[in-house]
This record gives sequence, C-alpha cells and structure tokens, in this order.
Amino acid sequence: MQLAFSIIIVASCVYVCLDLVATYFLTRPKDIRHFGEDAPGVSILKPAKGADDDLYENIASFCQLTYPNYELIVCIADKEDPAWAVTERVIEAYPETDIRLIQTEPSESLNPKVASLETMARHMKHDLMLISDSNVRVTPDYLSDMVQAYEPEEVGIVTNLICGSGEETVAAAFENLFLNGIVLAGFVFMGFYVRQPQPIGKSMLFSYKKFVELGGFAPYYRKIATEDIFMYRRFEKAGYKAAYGSLPIFNHNRQWRMSQLIERHLRWARVRLRTVPGPYLIEPIASPLFASLVWLVASAGHPNALVGFGCAYFVEALRHALHAKWLGRTLPSLLTFLLLPVFATGHVLLIAIAPWKSTISWRGKEYNITWQTDLVDDTAE
Repeated sequence: MQLAFSIIIVASCVYVCLDLVATYFLTRPKDIRHFGEDAPGVSILKPAKGADDDLYENIASFCQLTYPNYELIVCIADKEDPAWAVTERVIEAYPETDIRLIQTEPSESLNPKVASLETMARHMKHDLMLISDSNVRVTPDYLSDMVQAYEPEEVGIVTNLICGSGEETVAAAFENLFLNGIVLAGFVFMGFYVRQPQPIGKSMLFSYKKFVELGGFAPYYRKIATEDIFMYRRFEKAGYKAAYGSLPIFNHNRQWRMSQLIERHLRWARVRLRTVPGPYLIEPIASPLFASLVWLVASAGHPNALVGFGCAYFVEALRHALHAKWLGRTLPSLLTFLLLPVFATGHVLLIAIAPWKSTISWRGKEYNITWQTDLVDDTAE
C-alpha cells in the first residue's frame, strides 16, 4: 500500500510541477500591439441571464477596452431579468461605447445560450465574433491582445486562460480553487506541452464567415452547455489551430452558495464524462492532496504517510500561490489554503457521484443528456 500511494503522490506532484512550468511561460508578459483606426472590427457577443456577482463591473470592463474598433451586444431572454436593468445602467454610464441591448429572438435551438448567440449574430456589424460570458471581467488591453493572436490563415480560434477571483464565501473559494487548479492545469498542459490550446466558451474569438461555412449554429441546437467544445472541434477538423491570448480573463465569483457550487460541479462532471472521459477519470490524481489524505487516514497516521501528506499539501499550496501571482489576482486567504484538503475530497466525491444520473441543471432548466451531451429531451423527465 505504501508503495502504491507513494507512486501516485509523486506522479501527481510531478504533474503539478509541469503545470507550474507551463503556466509560467504562458503567462509571461508580452508586447501588445496598439491598433489604429484601421483595426479590424470586432463584435463582442455577451449572452446574460440573472445577476451574476458584480455583473455591472463585468460588463463595464468591456466598455474600457483600448481597442479602437468594436461593438458590444448584450442579449437577454426576458426583459424582467435583473441583468436587463444592470445592462441599461452600463449603457447609460458609457455613452461613448457602441453597446446595444437586445432580447433573444425565437430560435430552433434548445440550447438557450446558442439561441442568444444566434440572435446577436443577426445584428453584428463585423466579421470577427468574440463570444464572452456575462461573468467575465477583462483588462483594457484584452481585445488588442486577442486580435493580435488571431491569424486568419492558421489560427481559427483565439481563447484565454481563466482565473477565478473575488471569493468571499467558502463556496466561492472552492469554485476558484477548481478554476485555478485542475481547470487551469489542464488548459496549460494542452497548450504548452501538447500544442493544442483548448478554447473555452467564456472567451472565444473567430471569423463569423468561416463559422458559417463550417455549419453555423445549427449543429449546436441540441448540444447542452458544450457548444464551445464542439465549435472548436469543427474548426480543428477544417485544419485551423487554436491559440491563447497572453492575458487571462477573470471569472469573478464572490458570493456563491454551497448548493450553487454542488449543482454546477455535478453538471460539469457529467458534461466532462460525456465529452472528455479520459481526463475526467484521472482528475482525482490531478492533485496529490486526495491520495495523500487517503493514505494518511488508511494508515492511521503512519509517519511516512504524514510526510507524504505534508509534501502534497505544500506542492498544492505552492501551485495556487504561484498561479495567483502569475495570473494577476490576490493571494487566496489563509482559510482557503487551510481548506485545500476539504476541497480535494469534495471534488473527488462529486466526480464519484456524477455518473449515476444523466440530468443536468443549467440556466434554470433541467436537461437529460446522452453521449457527447446531445439532448434526449428539452426537459428531464
């Protein structure tokens, strides 16, 4: 038993070290081109639902971009949605920004996000389309950096590394630990070592003309919560590469509830199992903490297990401290660091529970999904 746990913990620690090397190089500051008035136009499409944490500040950050030629379109299904009034406040505060607020139009799509994107696409002025979720916050040079990374002949999609920030509750801290640990590690590993950056729907820039040539929105009408994965696969199949911008995007999670956290992580565990089963199955050892904790408990506190746990704890804490420094967010609180073993255990438990159901809760509805997240019915039975 000791040998088996030692091998798992060492392998996990090596993976974390590889993650840190890749993150360091992918987040090093780069010279960002400042475009003139001849800059290619970009249409930023931002579907919104509900009042995300600090929604006003998130949308407002897109009104403070240094890029000279862009429009921002926000689409909401219901005018009574609290996001509608928040967006109107942003429009009033930034009259110099080309920003519009529209309501989702009827669509054949059973995916509400795709229905909103399809609506906004009908109102776009420019060919370059940037999909951006409502809970994303960016820095002023974000769009210039994205356009600089876009190469029409080779790079089909530009995306970003994501950084969770702003936590004020334990649930929000756990969400950000997930984003800044396991999620970030997977993205940097694929981008740096495999040379296959993985686009994420929170921030994706591509040519709408090429997108239409590849089938447009129709192939994603019945894909629930995974349209970004399959959009990228379609570009990849057509011979285009993906690239990361040099600046991260910030997913501001501040006042999360524990029920909200569990619902989200069960949803995404079920989605990952049906789209990327390989990485899903090795997630429990993507951090050395869980294996070291199991060894410590199973051995009733054996000194070797205690040393293994201490080493794993140090490596995982170092990962989050360095990620925070390199991504430009504040250092997690002492309480967050103390809760690392609890988070690691909870994450593995959710991974174990998730496969037993095929329903997910997303954007206020229940969906029954099958392999590759195809919709079985528009609502779960």
